[in-house]
Amino acid sequence: MPVSTVKCRKKINTLTNSWTSYILIGICLQNFIWAGVSGKIYGRVTDRDNGDPLPGVNVVVVGTSQGSATDLEGEYYILNLRPGTYSVSVSMIGYQTTISRDVRVLSDHTVTLDFELSTKVLEASEIVVTADREVIIMDRSASEVHIFSEDINTVPKVRDIRDYINLEAGIENDLIRGGGLDQTTLMIDGMSFVDNRSNEPVMMVNLSSVDQISIIKGGFNAEYGNIRSGLINIITKEGSTSKYSGSIDIQYDSPQLKHDGYSLFDPMNYYLRSFLEPGVMWSGTQQGSWNTDMQESYPEFIGWNSVSANLLSDNDPSNDMTPQQARDLFLWYHRVEGSSELGQKEGQYGHKPDYNVDIGFGGPVPLIGKALGNMTFYISHHNKNDMFALPAVRDFHHESNTHLKLTMQPTNKIKVKIEGLYGEINTLSASPEGSGNNW
Repeated sequence: MPVSTVKCRKKINTLTNSWTSYILIGICLQNFIWAGVSGKIYGRVTDRDNGDPLPGVNVVVVGTSQGSATDLEGEYYILNLRPGTYSVSVSMIGYQTTISRDVRVLSDHTVTLDFELSTKVLEASEIVVTADREVIIMDRSASEVHIFSEDINTVPKVRDIRDYINLEAGIENDLIRGGGLDQTTLMIDGMSFVDNRSNEPVMMVNLSSVDQISIIKGGFNAEYGNIRSGLINIITKEGSTSKYSGSIDIQYDSPQLKHDGYSLFDPMNYYLRSFLEPGVMWSGTQQGSWNTDMQESYPEFIGWNSVSANLLSDNDPSNDMTPQQARDLFLWYHRVEGSSELGQKEGQYGHKPDYNVDIGFGGPVPLIGKALGNMTFYISHHNKNDMFALPAVRDFHHESNTHLKLTMQPTNKIKVKIEGLYGEINTLSASPEGSGNNW
């Protein structure tokens, strides 16, 4: 087999173009909510004057159809609340209505919210109080971090979910507490999102669709199954039933090299300088104009004069070349800057910009939304191009994800969600084979 064919095949095997696509489709009914997608509120309502429990008090989550009534002990529970921030109203005949605002509900967590009601002697306005965020979550034995969409928006230069998660303590290169990726589980709206081929999480979630992230680093509850390193639980946004809203994030980096020093195709590059610097390329690094320090700092080269002499002195006339021809062949083979004069396309990389676009938009479904149980939608799209730091068979790593979430509530007790997530990754994977010296 010709030597050129072997070299060509070796180069093709060194970098393999890979394409990956994932599709996620799920339907979730509120009556069958899975772990990690809902929270609850618990509390006790008492009389402010004497501390006695008040039975039959109406407790309502403002803006929703969810609520409860206190029992004989004055206790109440509101279950299956979507994670988020709410206002809770408490009212009873003969007592002043009280509203607690900014009550933050977390996934798989019970928020304790107690009320003390004052008797209403004269007509007065309602009392509004602001809930305090819990410093210590009492019903958690695990090491857990809660992240909200507003927290993500305040951090600059975050392009995707990986960028933000790796900023958290105890997480590096997507690894939680030093464990392997196959020991980490990713859940999106209660559904496991793991590549069954490698048992590794597929983090193709658009930042514009993220409403809340919970990261559990140890002490897992039994509901999460076989998890050894960590759990990343993501709750995505839902469209509003009354208004449209959206977001757009565009990041652009101008073309640039992603390493120090010269381009790999620049004649002054470390690997090329001994062969192409005028002061040494003809006579060699030991005989040219370099001093001892320069000679010790760069690869040794005998010079194109000696290369030509060796080719002319062998018994093969087919490879005879002058020093100029040998140097030009080197330029052409390595696609060095200046090889375009020889009819070769010069090598280049880092010559295109990096960009990241993340768009999200949602609200009520127009025209037919009300007829379908106040159906809402939220759609997001993420597109990212990252130029490779070194030359390869393709210029950049590309990711494209689209996420659609439809929500409808035909009755007060039934809530239907339909979700679809489609993503593509176009990138390179390294081959175990290496490439040898070209000379």
